[in-house]
Parts: sequence; C-alpha cells; structure tokens
Amino acid sequence: MGLDDCCSFQVRAMDKDGLGKVRFVGAWAISKVLKTARKYVGNNLYTEIAETRAAVSKNVDKIQALESTIIVPYSIISSTSKYPETLHVTEARQYRSHGFVHVSDAYYEFPLELEQRRIECLNSSMLKIHCENLIEVVDVKLKADQKLMRIWMGLFETSGVEVSIV
Repeated sequence: MGLDDCCSFQVRAMDKDGLGKVRFVGAWAISKVLKTARKYVGNNLYTEIAETRAAVSKNVDKIQALESTIIVPYSIISSTSKYPETLHVTEARQYRSHGFVHVSDAYYEFPLELEQRRIECLNSSMLKIHCENLIEVVDVKLKADQKLMRIWMGLFETSGVEVSIV
C-alpha cells in the first residue's frame, strides 16, 4: 500500500474481522464512558456540595442516555442486526469477561465513519503537510465534521435525550 492508497482505503470494504474490530472499539469506548460515569456517581452520590451533586445528576443522565439508546443486549442485536458478521469480536469469550457491551447498529455507523476519517487524516501524506501540528489539525477537522455530528446527534433525536449530556 503506497501513500496514495491509504487515503483511498474504504473502511466499509474491510473484511468481517476488520469491521468487527471497528464495532468492538466503538463498544469499548462506550464501556469506558459508562464505567467512568458509574464510578463518579458511586464516589459522589452522597455529597453535599451543590456543584458535585449537579455533576452526579449529569452523569446519571449520561448513563441512562447511553443505556437507552446505544447499548443493546446480545440476545436482541444478534437477531436484529444489519451487520451480524460484526458481532463476533465483541461477543468472543475473552472480551465478555471484561464487561464490554454490544452497541446498536445506529451507533456502529459512528465509529465506522470516525475510522474512515482517521484513515483520511492520520497518514504519511498528512504528516508531511502538517508535521508536528497534525494532531491539532485532525482534532479541529473532526470536531467540525458535519456528517459525524449528524450521525452522533441522530442517535439521540427520537429518544428525547439532551445531546449535550453525552
């Protein structure tokens, strides 16, 4: 694969193992956010400090939002997924013991798009152009990406969840 090939690589054209790993990484990210939020709530649930109580409430809302819109039990996702071939990596026995979760197909679209952008932005060609500023350039570019934002916001549109929570 040459320098120009990296930018033309299509994530959605990967084999089932590659796509399964993208889904797994997306699920891992959600697991990490949930674990952090739950820990914060557990550690601060009985605080008397108003700002901390507000943060606890926000974390509870975040947990509820993610659990109601993104997390899907394996028994359901295995029979309803448009991408059943991607479930095997997360479901593998070695990952189950670490508390990873299965994510909805709608959410899976987000890490797929994000991975495509990563490939387009973090490569040798872009490194030559931006040198030591590459990470900052990519960060700004991803935060301004309207398609990514639409996918993310769309996850919560019909659920009534305030997107700023997550």
